[in-house]
Amino acid sequence: MSRLINNTYEILNVVGKGGMSAVYKARHVRLNTIWAVKEVYKNKDENIDLLAETNILKRLNHPSLPRIIDIFEDESSVYIVEDFVTGSSLQQVIEQEKVIDEQRVRAWFKTLAEVLVYLHTQEPHPIIYRDMKPANIMLQSDQTLKLIDFGIAREYKPESNTDTTVIGTRGYAAPEQYGKTQSDARTDIYSLGVTMYYLATGKSPYQPPYTFVPARQLNPNLSAGMETILFKCIQTEPENRYQSAAELLDDLNHIDKYDEEFIRVRKTIQRRRILLACLYTIGAALVIAGFFVNRSEQDQNYRSLIAQSETESYENAVSTLHTAQQLLPQRDEAYEAEAALIYKNGLYKQAADYIKELENSGVITLQENPNAYSILASSYFEQNDYEAASMIYEKLSEFNTEFTVQNRIGYAVCAGRMGDLEKAQEIIDSLKGSANETELAYLEGEIAYLNKDYIQAAEKFRKVTESNGDSDLLKRAYISLAETYRDSAKLASSDPQHIDGAYSLAVDTIEISMRQFDLSGNAALWEMLGYAYYNRGAFEKNNDTEDILKSVDAYRQALNLGAQKDYLYVNIFISYQTVGKYPEAENVLEEMRSIYPNSYQPYMYHSFLLIMMENQKPESERNYQKAYEEYQKAKESASSSESNEQMQQLESLIKQLKDGGWLQ
Repeated sequence: MSRLINNTYEILNVVGKGGMSAVYKARHVRLNTIWAVKEVYKNKDENIDLLAETNILKRLNHPSLPRIIDIFEDESSVYIVEDFVTGSSLQQVIEQEKVIDEQRVRAWFKTLAEVLVYLHTQEPHPIIYRDMKPANIMLQSDQTLKLIDFGIAREYKPESNTDTTVIGTRGYAAPEQYGKTQSDARTDIYSLGVTMYYLATGKSPYQPPYTFVPARQLNPNLSAGMETILFKCIQTEPENRYQSAAELLDDLNHIDKYDEEFIRVRKTIQRRRILLACLYTIGAALVIAGFFVNRSEQDQNYRSLIAQSETESYENAVSTLHTAQQLLPQRDEAYEAEAALIYKNGLYKQAADYIKELENSGVITLQENPNAYSILASSYFEQNDYEAASMIYEKLSEFNTEFTVQNRIGYAVCAGRMGDLEKAQEIIDSLKGSANETELAYLEGEIAYLNKDYIQAAEKFRKVTESNGDSDLLKRAYISLAETYRDSAKLASSDPQHIDGAYSLAVDTIEISMRQFDLSGNAALWEMLGYAYYNRGAFEKNNDTEDILKSVDAYRQALNLGAQKDYLYVNIFISYQTVGKYPEAENVLEEMRSIYPNSYQPYMYHSFLLIMMENQKPESERNYQKAYEEYQKAKESASSSESNEQMQQLESLIKQLKDGGWLQ
């Protein structure tokens, strides 16, 4: 016979059980609704307030916290009836997936930090959760999180010196939870940090060695920002952690500021300023004492270090240039060399950020360092930010003696890509007589491409790739050639500008450029490669599964490199759908929902997918209700401006299903 509590709740099964309480899945016998009933045993520990969780949760209202709907007690226990949270705990998720990718960790990190901000700002006293761990965080079917089990939560009262109750989950509990001091907001930050560390690295706090190494030693794919934030959360001493959840959340929202290059630039500039100040301060004394180091010897060593860096690996070259910068911090050549090094290694955003930092700190100026600004313009160009690049080129053009052929080529291409063909042609005409044959061929290819003369453009770009010209020009020619093949392939086969096998040619061209110029860190190229693979597989190879799944890998690479664009998730979904990998397609849409919670697209595409899946079943087994529910969610989420052709197609499909009697 099933157990009935309070003549109202029928216990269906035990969800969890501990030393102080048990949690049941229960049915309200009159309303036929499902709830969680938590039974807290009496007389287990006189120091524990059995109604602490109840009193706390009664006044809370947050989407990531459960609601309490009933409270009662008998001689042996107190019962708390609250939302029954479905889904999987993050403990179950990490055990299954081993390591969680940073995008999901970051999204969950923010959500839980927001919950802590809410709890820690309650009046009259902040609420300290004190038991943050993966097992107490539920991932629901809609990919939102729910923080459960407030059994040991407490109100923070400044007049208390220590916690009344020494309690928590070992491994996740902060040191102060074991009687040293009173737990406060920083206690929750510690536990959240340990939880996220586990998810991001796969290293459980119960797994030896029982210490926290820098996170990227365990997961090299993590960003410097994530490693820095995690490290600050899990400091043993509370004063070394984030002092509030709001401070933590702010860092999560601005995680890019911890980019390694950004930090290094800051330190370099600070070192330079300190060294300059020291030099100026002690300069007079050195003159008087006669201890000046031989200036010519310093200069020779400085130039030698810069020359040495040109033959070294990236990491060693950076170190060598830092040595040069410390030797003569007032000189700018080593800073320019480092900017060029970063750019040549394909780190275009870092290169642009570095040069802007040098400019802001007064290390370089446009008048004195045109080479650095040429690198800045090229860095913007490689990120397809033609407007920003064009502005730099325009400034450089004011210094006629320094406005090189390469700069003019970049300026012309930017003008053309922004639609100003007249300006582009004007710059090209000014180059005649100064540009060589290869450079002119590249420019002619660009003009042909912009005029949609793809046959001519491909011919010109191929001519450049077959030459022994400047490496930057060759790299640009390969990328432009791939773009030419891509756009030609979109044309009908009867169009005179259609190139047969263009997607295959695009794949080959991109892969060659990646190998030849080490462009594996270029997110835009990976995106192009994904597009080319998908279309080659779909149209040139009649839905070749291998090619289409290669497109997924390429799009994932673009995402991993920081190209956070919603359509990349859509492209991955379409690839999986095309080859019939429906569970994987649904997982991508769930991932997209977690990252873009206000987007209508995941619901829209899921509705399309569900309709297609039902259409493949015998008529007697079809059920389109779930597809209709997803359609309704899409419609609710989409603004009028987002009502595109695909939504109209979906609405038409839903209407057909209704007209056919499949939907009520």
